[in-house]
Amino acid sequence: MKRGRIPAAHLDENRIHTLHDHLFQTAKMAKNFAQPFRSDEWAYLAALWHDLGKYSEKFQKKIYEDPTIQVDHSTAGAQYAFHCFEKRESPFIGLVLAWLIAGHHAGLADYSRAESGRSSLQERLKKRVESYDKAPKKILEFPSDLPQVPISDGPLWLRMLFSALVDADFLDTERFFDELRTKLRSGYPDIETLLERFSTHMQKLLAEAPDTPVNRERRKIYETCVSKADAKPGIYTLCVPTGGGKTLSSMAFALHHAKIHGKQRIIYVIPYTSIIEQNAAVYKEIFGDAVIEHHSQFDTDDTDERYSRSKLAAENWDAPIIVTTTVQFFESLFANRPSRCRKLHNIVQSVVVIDEVQTLPPHLLDPILRKIETLEKEYGVTFVLSTATQPDFHGFDLPEFSLKGLPIDGEIVDDPVALARRFRRTEIKWHHETPISIGTLAQELASQPESLLCVVNTRDRARDLYEAMENDGENTKLHHLSANMCGKHRFGVIEKIKKELAEGERVKVVSTNLIEAGVDLDFPRLYRELAGLESIAQAAGRCNREGRLPRPGLASVFTLDLPTPRYLSAPINALHAILPDLDDPLTPEAFRRYFAALYREYGERLDGKKIVELESRTMKWPFAKIAERFRMIEDGYTQSVVIPLDETAEKAIALLQLPDAPYRRALRRLQRYSVNLPKTTVVKLLESEDLKEIVEGVIVLENMTLYRKDIGFDERRAGMLDAESAIF
Repeated sequence: MKRGRIPAAHLDENRIHTLHDHLFQTAKMAKNFAQPFRSDEWAYLAALWHDLGKYSEKFQKKIYEDPTIQVDHSTAGAQYAFHCFEKRESPFIGLVLAWLIAGHHAGLADYSRAESGRSSLQERLKKRVESYDKAPKKILEFPSDLPQVPISDGPLWLRMLFSALVDADFLDTERFFDELRTKLRSGYPDIETLLERFSTHMQKLLAEAPDTPVNRERRKIYETCVSKADAKPGIYTLCVPTGGGKTLSSMAFALHHAKIHGKQRIIYVIPYTSIIEQNAAVYKEIFGDAVIEHHSQFDTDDTDERYSRSKLAAENWDAPIIVTTTVQFFESLFANRPSRCRKLHNIVQSVVVIDEVQTLPPHLLDPILRKIETLEKEYGVTFVLSTATQPDFHGFDLPEFSLKGLPIDGEIVDDPVALARRFRRTEIKWHHETPISIGTLAQELASQPESLLCVVNTRDRARDLYEAMENDGENTKLHHLSANMCGKHRFGVIEKIKKELAEGERVKVVSTNLIEAGVDLDFPRLYRELAGLESIAQAAGRCNREGRLPRPGLASVFTLDLPTPRYLSAPINALHAILPDLDDPLTPEAFRRYFAALYREYGERLDGKKIVELESRTMKWPFAKIAERFRMIEDGYTQSVVIPLDETAEKAIALLQLPDAPYRRALRRLQRYSVNLPKTTVVKLLESEDLKEIVEGVIVLENMTLYRKDIGFDERRAGMLDAESAIF
């Protein structure tokens, strides 16, 4: 190192971010982040050594003279930590610190060279590194030991430590380069202030609500959630029928519980972006910018995203109320990348509400339930598992598989069975034993004099049934809803349906199951193709939803003379197993029995990716492999295609193709204009130039004749196009 040069972590024009200051400030911050889970000294030491490699001559030359020089500055600190504690016969401590330090840019690595070769931690610890002998002795000092932390889940604890390190590193670096961004991260109201706003809002809402039987029940549910909030921290269920107002009641429990027990934030976890946007809008009306949305479709109105307060808070969840997806929440708990793990330490000492908990994917249920239990026991997280169709999360033992299950501390509402009975607004009739054709079903639907909703199991069936009904009559408003329509298109159709129903029109809707969550429509008559009980119940929640009929709404369950989709085999088998002696299919007991049968039907497939097995490899964890395998939505079969439906989409597409385009922002705006198509279809249409890849990974529909205003993308029409029609 040249004489007189101050070792630098970063340079900004003529300003120096000294390495000494960066290491100690990052260590101080990481220690603070890890204190709530009793690991502050571990985080402090990892942060103090994370950039030891920057003391090398080569790195300082990169900083001061030539930024193109390639230097691995992470491995040096990892090796120092490992060898220090190896000499003290504390290899566990050294290995943990090495994992954190080596991964603070690239991510937590697989341990074994057999998993990932030279990028494995094993190989990194053998790698030749630049000398860091200029590091001050004060930084190189190390304790003989670190406090033992009682942990049952090593990988989660290590990810929590990693979160504390990388968030502190990000924030201290940001403090040097851009103090304005640092200032924007603070100033949120505390839980007590938010509770006052919420209580004021609820008093007004309840006072103005019409005195109907349904609203009286909603008030009771709300008041019960408030009164039960002083329960000890733990894992609770909230079993509220569809239309019972659980969006606000669950928030009431969460806020009161957070105030009583000193929890730091509320995290509201929802499976579908359609519900997220709906719920977030409700919360923002009450809490304003204290609510942070973190999901793929959220876009900010700020001209410069670098200074968007909501985007900054979404990076590390440092805000009082977070609204996010199950994908974002659970995949982060199994992640290995710094950007994905950064938020984890802010889950500690929070209240997490998981809405529509029955939608947790069966192929990952076992590892998910284990993480929920660990977060409650070791990280002070209270969970509220909220749904109208509460699963049975008790464990079971089979010869080939055991589900550990969840220790539930209690149900929040007093009597879920009586509540379900009082909310009963629909009667189910079972006509599933004799399969019928789509043509016969279309005739049946056409003969009905009132508005109705028919839900089928696949996009193809929705399209075929819709087309079979197109001659239903001039006085009928017929609509189709499926994932062949982009989100923007579907939203417009749903708003039109709401308007027509409110005006007393006769409306008939053919839909896939996307209508069963987050879509507040109310029909007097429902038809539902045979599926799992939870799907049938969710569909039934769109029949006589507000209880306005003088009689129960009627829901008919039918079977089509078509093959059962593979993903529905287990749910239908479970339903068949309990149906013969089921008196009432819409009670909490019915759902408990159904899910117990369903999870036994899945058996070892409840850990279909062998995540539990991978995480049981003590101190030899393959972090990268786990992150790659843990996918809430299995991909590989479909490809997203952008539909240039309107001027907004066209502008975003044009923006993407400009030099220095705001790529991520444009992509978020196009999420609402995307349709997922089979990859085989995409390949074919790229070859025929009906699709075009405008930038790498972004495919746009060029031939809009393949996208119909009534049903969206028409794969059948795509296959039938000849050369002449393709031209025009």
